[in-house]
Amino acid sequence: MYYLKDADIVDGSEKIWIEIRQSGGERVVEKVVLEEGRDYQIDDFQGRIILNRPLLQIAEQSHPTLIKDSPLDGDQIYLMVDYEYVP
Repeated sequence: MYYLKDADIVDGSEKIWIEIRQSGGERVVEKVVLEEGRDYQIDDFQGRIILNRPLLQIAEQSHPTLIKDSPLDGDQIYLMVDYEYVP
């Protein structure tokens, strides 16, 4: 469960994606766009997002490899959200 900084989100304005960034840097290796209903639920009034699967599991599924020393080979995962709200 993730809480947004603001509540009272404008219905349907949110865009949610995952960025996988290279370890030790800010370079984005991969971007995975999430879909409401399939990947997450959102409570527009409270500004709350509930993912249907753990963040790491979603990221690993989009970045498959057979042999791993560590999850995503040390790359960092960020949940990114862009939205509008009523002040």
